[in-house]
Amino acid sequence: MDKQNSLLIVDDDASSLMELASILRQDYKIYAVKDGKPALEKADEALPDLILLDVVMQGMNGFEVLAELKKNERTKHIPVIFITGMSDLEGEREGFEKGAVDYIRKPFDAIVVKHRVRLQIQIVNLQRDLGSAVEVAEAANQSKSSFVANMSHEIRTPMNAIMGITDILLQSDYDLCGDVTIGLGKIYASSQMLLNLINDILDFSKIEAGRLDILPSKYKISDMISDAINLNVMRIGSKPIEFKLDIPDDIPANLIGDELRIKQILNNLLSNAFKYTDSGTVTLSISHEADMTADDLTLVLVVSDTGYGMTEEQLDMLFEEYSRFDEGTRPSIEGTGLGLSIMRLLVDLMHGNVHVESEPDKGTTVTIRLPQGLIDREVLGSDAAKELREFRLSSAEDKSGGKFVREYMPYGSVLVVDDIDTNLFVAMRFMEPYKLRIDTANSGQEAIDLVSSGKVYDVIFMDHMMPDMDGIEATGHLRKLGYTAPIVALTANAMTGQAEMFLQNGFDEFISKPIDMRHLDTVLIKLIRDKQPQDVIDKARSEAEELGIAVNGSSVGGDGGGGSGGSGGSGGSDGEPAPDEVDEELLDSFKEDAVKALAFLDELFGNIGWHEDETLLQKYTTTVHGLAGILAWIKEKDLSVFSKSLEQSGRDKDTDRIEAETPALMSKVRELLEKLGPSSSDAAGTASDADDADLSEKLALIAERCADYDRKGALDVISSIINRTVATASVLEKIKDFINDSEYDDAEKTAKEYTPATGSVFAAGPSAADSAAAAPPPAGHKPLSLREFLQSREIEGLNIKKGLDRFEGAEKAYIKTLRAYAASTLSIIDELGENVDESTLEKYKIKVHGIKGASYDLGADTVAKHAEELENAANISDFVFIINHNRAFLKLAYKLVIDIEEMLADLDADNPKPKKDKPDEVLLAKLSVACDNYSMDEVDAAMTEIEKYEYTDDDGLVARLRKSVDLMQFPQIVKMLTEG
Repeated sequence: MDKQNSLLIVDDDASSLMELASILRQDYKIYAVKDGKPALEKADEALPDLILLDVVMQGMNGFEVLAELKKNERTKHIPVIFITGMSDLEGEREGFEKGAVDYIRKPFDAIVVKHRVRLQIQIVNLQRDLGSAVEVAEAANQSKSSFVANMSHEIRTPMNAIMGITDILLQSDYDLCGDVTIGLGKIYASSQMLLNLINDILDFSKIEAGRLDILPSKYKISDMISDAINLNVMRIGSKPIEFKLDIPDDIPANLIGDELRIKQILNNLLSNAFKYTDSGTVTLSISHEADMTADDLTLVLVVSDTGYGMTEEQLDMLFEEYSRFDEGTRPSIEGTGLGLSIMRLLVDLMHGNVHVESEPDKGTTVTIRLPQGLIDREVLGSDAAKELREFRLSSAEDKSGGKFVREYMPYGSVLVVDDIDTNLFVAMRFMEPYKLRIDTANSGQEAIDLVSSGKVYDVIFMDHMMPDMDGIEATGHLRKLGYTAPIVALTANAMTGQAEMFLQNGFDEFISKPIDMRHLDTVLIKLIRDKQPQDVIDKARSEAEELGIAVNGSSVGGDGGGGSGGSGGSGGSDGEPAPDEVDEELLDSFKEDAVKALAFLDELFGNIGWHEDETLLQKYTTTVHGLAGILAWIKEKDLSVFSKSLEQSGRDKDTDRIEAETPALMSKVRELLEKLGPSSSDAAGTASDADDADLSEKLALIAERCADYDRKGALDVISSIINRTVATASVLEKIKDFINDSEYDDAEKTAKEYTPATGSVFAAGPSAADSAAAAPPPAGHKPLSLREFLQSREIEGLNIKKGLDRFEGAEKAYIKTLRAYAASTLSIIDELGENVDESTLEKYKIKVHGIKGASYDLGADTVAKHAEELENAANISDFVFIINHNRAFLKLAYKLVIDIEEMLADLDADNPKPKKDKPDEVLLAKLSVACDNYSMDEVDAAMTEIEKYEYTDDDGLVARLRKSVDLMQFPQIVKMLTEG
């Protein structure tokens, strides 16, 4: 979906502005300004794609405005089409010489206007495309990197299960034999290494862009070698391959370098050696070059094999991205062809070099030389070297997978923010052993409201990807409020560089999903325990001993509770469900989340224009992202992958695929919900709602606060309703959406009409309050449609059919322009009644010129012809003609305006509105912002909402607003609304 092009229309005649906007608004975003100076300011701010500029205006005329636009570096390239009611060839030439690209003449012909504007916009878009060739190339490269990142991201889902189950077994109190413990340790170590390598692949785009930093630190060469061997030795499988390690006893034991990157290099070399060798030998040789008395040395890594080997031509292509030499001949060999390319880039970043020797059917030898820092003179030694050569020394299994102490922290408080209830459930289970006080919020706005109410937490865990307001936006708002306590980002998008991005946006820490228990533990220790006085920590530890709470967080003789929500579950440690079952509470959370997601998707596809709405598309992406996550938690892998693929379609704005395949996802999720049956709360009828004895009272309170436009009060009541059935949760979510969209009437109505006992909402229709407030129409009266109404009316001097034809039959746009014409022409008539002399002649000419064009456009040809005759007389300074004909012209124009206003009043009377005391303050604020932005669409949308009611106690404010909108007096409206 392409970004909508924008137009700035500048004309001092309100009805001409309204008409052009009506013709063009369907295809473009419209800014409308009446005067030259604010037009220059708006052009500089909004940088529209095209400007439609009236030539004859009061103050600065169109030629003067164009000259100023050309002086400004930011606006000089914006094309300008002149609007004119003149047929002056000399003036037209002047316009082209000053830089105009075309002319549109009054009276407007909708087809001609659309064609001329469309032609210029096509040119603008073509120039933009041509000028952004480099950006397109970079985007293509980014797309490639995004593919790698997304595939790596997908791998994390099964990795989460492997590591999580292994860790749960190692953390448990099961009596495991030594071999099983060692085996689990090896699984965990290999999984951890694989996860690190997956993360490394995510660095690819940064490596290409030269933005990845090498991070040297102290490391043990024995650990580095052992980790690389442990990961790769399993690649041998059933192949008759002998794996040899050649390492001297006197190699330095401790070095300074980027250990992780070196292991990644070794992994690439060894995996290729095993992959492309069917039988024979693979040898890893490690040595060094330098005097041990120096401060640095060169680490030499050599991997040789007796495999397929390569030709000279293949060697030349060896380090190209995605290069594979086996396709078609050895289809069983897996891989993307990225490994050696990444390896080469990493070696370059470490200022090393690569040398490759190879011969077909004889094998390959790759030699890497890497500068490393030297810490001391300690050497590896014969014993350690021997154990390495015999593959008996393993560091990773000793460093990972063992039990660790959970600190008892009843003094700590956290807020977990996530729009998916299932994710909240899982996060609470992870933190339950710490016995923290845990609050939750389903949105960034809820988190802001909690903090605004005075709550302060030791840590806020903020999900990144949420609808309406994402985690970064929410954190930005919190920081602006002066909230300084720690905020930790949670995200499944584990691209390297994300941490820096989050830190730059107000976060204190960053945790990627799947959440690593040890990383979470480190964060809780750092941000909660270590900030407490020692006496508070000692008291908590004593309390833990008295309660019989073991150091690993499990409860001995206690109730096993902790936190807010989340019961013990069965089978797994740390509150996690056993590997072969899914916790019932987790399933209930899934059901509620799935129902809300399906409700949104149903609503989305019921909106005909959803394809063009950037906000709806973003919310779609967020919704299926959430579905993917919760489906993964309940082990519905295939559905999770399907949902994840549609999330990518949302990011790619592939609306065709979204529309074609989302219904299948929705159908499968509904089948799953039906198979799972009702939630545990629903299973007992409406027990959950019944337990909340004052639910009906709270719904009434929500309705009352919505009636008062009390956003925070209504949301506070909603958050206090804890026991909910799926139906109640869905309705409350709908009410929250209405409130967040400032649709308080709909929220009030839904709260009043929801019946918890049946889980239903009354049929759509006006609320009781609305029905009582609305003026009853006459008995048997049926309002006419706009078309029927216009066809039934005749006004002398106004050809309604001709006017409608100019608007291509758009009745609403025609009525709107008639309102603007009546308001603007009435104000001009008063000014034209003054005496005309040399000093006022130019002003007089401009005003009758404006009435001429607007009248022709609406089909008021009689008034238009009189205005044209007076304009011609003004051009030649024929004061006699003006004096003799001006009064008759004004009388004719005045009668036309009065007739139009009477017709519009009849139209309003034919369509009575419900009554209300005062307009919504939120809508008035929206109107003020829209007027300040000169945005026609936003102004119309706000006024449409405001004018749904007839107001009994607004002191004529809405009538004044309507008049000012018709006159396009946007600055005056802003002043009226902000200064009172």
